[in-house]
Amino acid sequence: MRDSDWKIIYELHQNPSITKVSGLLYKSQSAITKRLQSMEEELQCRIVERTPQGVTFTKEGVKEKLGPDFDSVISRAGYLALIHGVSFVFWNFDR
Repeated sequence: MRDSDWKIIYELHQNPSITKVSGLLYKSQSAITKRLQSMEEELQCRIVERTPQGVTFTKEGVKEKLGPDFDSVISRAGYLALIHGVSFVFWNFDR
């Protein structure tokens, strides 16, 4: 997975809408979808379920591939970055 993929996952965790995340990351919806598909191919499982209401993380993708403590770890990382006024270090690697 690319370092920027983690930012996509984080943003989808915070905002379960590919449309909203694409706007936040200044990428097209199709670019976000293609990266999700690439991540799912690499991990050999579905990470998110897509519905008209948005996306939800699958139990298989989160618990088995992204780690059993994914929810708390990603939330804690975002919180710490926010209170310390910094962003995730890996967010800017693909620029």
